[in-house]
Amino acid sequence: RNVEGEALGDVKSFTTTAMTQEQAMDIASTSFLAYWQALKNYNAGMTAGVMANHTTASWSNYAWLDSSHEPRTPWDNSPDYHEAWMTLNVWNGLYGLVQEVNDVIYAIEEQGLEMGSGDEHHTKVLATMYFIRGVSHGQLGLTFDQGWVNQDNGDLSTYPLSPWSDVIEAAVGDLEQSISIADGDEFAWDNDEVSGMVIDADYLGRLSASYAARFLVLGSRTSEQNEDLSWTSCDWSDVLAFAGNGITEDFAPVGDGGPWQGGTWWDLHIKYLRNPGWGRVDMRVMHLLDPSQPLRFPTDNQGMPVLDELPENGMAYSEDARLLTDFEYLPTHNFTPDLGGWHFSHYRHSRYDYPETTNSEGYHMGESLGPLRELRVYENELMLAEAMIRSANDVAGAAAIVNDAENPRKDRGELEDVAEEAEALLDAIFYERDIELIHNGYLLSYGDMRRRDMLQQGTPLHFPVPGAILEWLDEENYTFGGYFNADGVNTSDGGDWIKPWYHFAEVEIEIDGNGSTSPSEGVHLLNKGYNEIFAYPGQGWVLDKWVVDQSDEYEGSVLNIDIQSESLIQAFFVETQDPQYELTLSLQGEGNIVPQSGSYYLMEGESISLEATTDDPDWFFVNWATDEGVEVSDEAAFSYTMPGNDVSLVAHFETEVTSGDGWDNPFSVYPNPASTRVFVRNYEGLQKVALFDVTGQKVYGALVSNQQDYTLEVTDFTPGVYLLRLTGTEGRQHVQRIIISHR
Repeated sequence: RNVEGEALGDVKSFTTTAMTQEQAMDIASTSFLAYWQALKNYNAGMTAGVMANHTTASWSNYAWLDSSHEPRTPWDNSPDYHEAWMTLNVWNGLYGLVQEVNDVIYAIEEQGLEMGSGDEHHTKVLATMYFIRGVSHGQLGLTFDQGWVNQDNGDLSTYPLSPWSDVIEAAVGDLEQSISIADGDEFAWDNDEVSGMVIDADYLGRLSASYAARFLVLGSRTSEQNEDLSWTSCDWSDVLAFAGNGITEDFAPVGDGGPWQGGTWWDLHIKYLRNPGWGRVDMRVMHLLDPSQPLRFPTDNQGMPVLDELPENGMAYSEDARLLTDFEYLPTHNFTPDLGGWHFSHYRHSRYDYPETTNSEGYHMGESLGPLRELRVYENELMLAEAMIRSANDVAGAAAIVNDAENPRKDRGELEDVAEEAEALLDAIFYERDIELIHNGYLLSYGDMRRRDMLQQGTPLHFPVPGAILEWLDEENYTFGGYFNADGVNTSDGGDWIKPWYHFAEVEIEIDGNGSTSPSEGVHLLNKGYNEIFAYPGQGWVLDKWVVDQSDEYEGSVLNIDIQSESLIQAFFVETQDPQYELTLSLQGEGNIVPQSGSYYLMEGESISLEATTDDPDWFFVNWATDEGVEVSDEAAFSYTMPGNDVSLVAHFETEVTSGDGWDNPFSVYPNPASTRVFVRNYEGLQKVALFDVTGQKVYGALVSNQQDYTLEVTDFTPGVYLLRLTGTEGRQHVQRIIISHR
C-alpha cells in the first residue's frame, strides 16, 4: 500500500551526504514530484477528512473506522497499529525530502557549489529549495503536534522536537525567502519537472505566498487562536498580504494515472474518498446544501441507522446548482449498519469522476487524470476575503470577492449575493470552502473544522509524532484523542453542533454514603433510552433513594431511567441495623462479571442482577455455581435472590473442548457450518442441550433423558456464530463453536 515501496513501519534514517552539481540539480528538478507524492500518498490526509465530518466511511481502511467512532476514541499511536503508516508516510516522506533539500542549500550557500555553467541556475535551484522546504515544514506543522525544525544538513535525530507553531513559523520564513530569491528573476521549470505546468519565477513567488497564507489560515488549533493568530508572530494582515500576492493560476499538475497504471502524478486521497463503494459525503455537508437534511444520519439509541426519518429517502434539494453537478444521489447504502448508522449518507462526491457522472467539466481527478487541484486560485481568493474581514474590516472588499459573478459561488452555484455583513460573509466563505473546495488540498476540511472548534469532542487536534519515530528516538510514546480527554489543546472540546444528534448522553453518577453502583461513580456515556443503574450497599448500609438531576426521587436497588440528555444521578446510602448476608462473587477463566468480583451485602429475599460476559473468542461462559460446584444457573444474565445465609457464587468460563476429549466413547457433532440441522451422535448419557449466542445469551435449551443422539433444528436462528453446550451424566460438559449459515 506504500507506493514508494517502503516496508510498513520502516523509519527513514534522514542522513546527509556530500553534494555534487549533478546530484543537486537532480534533487531540485524532482523535488516537486517528491513533495507531491509525499502529500498525495496514502496518509493522514485521508483519515482527517473523516475525522472532520467532511467525508464519511465506516471501512477499517486508512483508519477511517477507528477515527470516526462516536464517541471519539484516542488515536492508536503504537508502531504495531495496522494503520500506523497513515502518519508515518507523511513524516517519512516530507522529512526525507527536507533532508535532501538541506544538503542542496548547504552545498550552495556554505560550500559555494555552482549550479550550471556560470552558476546560471543558482536562483532557480535555491528559490525552489526554500519553497520545497517551506511547504514540507508547513504541512508537517499542520499535521503533527511537534516536529523538527531542520534548516541545515545535520543529523535530524540529534535535533530537539519543536512545537507545531514553530514548525509553521519556520515554513513561512522559508516561503518568504523563496519569494525574495525569485523576485525579478526569469527562470522556469517546465513540463518535465511539474506535469502540465510551467513554474517560472513569478509563479513560484506567488505559489509561495499562497502557501504561506494557507499555513497561517489553517494552523490555528482553536477558534480563539484563529481570531488573531495568537500562536504566531504573524497576524491576519500578513495573510492579507500573502494572499494579495498569491497565485492567479491553479497549482494543479496534470495527473497521468494511478501508480498501479504506471503514473507518477496522482492523488490517492480523492481516488477512494469519492469512489463508489468507498467514501461518501458526510451529512453535515449535505445539510449545508439542503438545510432540511439533518446534520447527522438519524440513529436509534444503539447507534443503528433509522432509515425512514429522511424525507424522500434522503433526496436533497438546494438553491445551489452544484448539488446536481458535483454530487450523486444513491438510494441505498454501502456501509455496515452495526458499525454505526452515523456513517450513512445518500450522496457521494462525483464532480471529478471519469467517465463523467453528474458533470462534464473534464476534471477527472478521481482517477488521477486531468489537473489535480492542490491549491486553487479560488482558495486564495477566499483566504483574501477572510483576511479582509479579520484584519482590515474591509467588508465591502470581501463581499466583492464572494459575490464576483466569475467566481464559482455565482458562476457554478447560481446563488444570490451575500449581504455586506461580516458574519454572513464569513459563513459564505466557509460554505464555499466546504462545497467548492471539497477534495482540493491537503487537510483543508480538517483545518477549517479545527479552527472553528467544530471537530467532534474527543477528536485529536493534531496527530502525535508517529510511534515508530518515537521508538527510534528512544522517546516515550504518547497520543491524543478520546471523548473524556478533551482539553482544547491537543484534543477537541468542541463539536457542539453534533451533540444533539448523538445516540448517547453524558451521565454523572455520585454516591453519598457507603456503597457502590454499576456503572461506577463518575462520568459515563450511556446510550439514550432506558438504562438500568444498579446500587450495591456496603456492609451495614442500605440504599435510601436515587435522586436524578437534583429533583426527581426514586426507590429500589435498580434505577430504570429514560436518559435523553446530560444527567446527574445520585445514590444515597444510609446505615441499617437489619440483618444482612454476604454474597461473594468471583469468576473462573477469562471473562467479566457485573457486578465485579467482591463482596456484596443483601437482606434475605433481596434480589440482585448478575451478568457474565467474555470478549475472548477462545473462552465461553458455562454457568454460575456455588463454590462447592452446585450449579445455580446456566444463564449468563439472571436475577439471584439472597437466602438467609452467606453465599459464594462463581461464574465459570471454559475454553472450547475438542470433540471427544476425555471421553471413553468418542462422539460427533456435525455438520459445522450447519444450515438446517445439527446432529449429535453417540454422546453417552446426554442430559441437556443448550445453544448460546456470542454474547452469552441462551437462545435454546432442552432436557434429554440419557439418550445418545440428538437433532437440533437451526433454521429459525439468525446466521452467525453460536456456542453449543452438551451436558452429560455426572455434570460432564462439552462446549463447541457452531456456525449457522442458511446458504
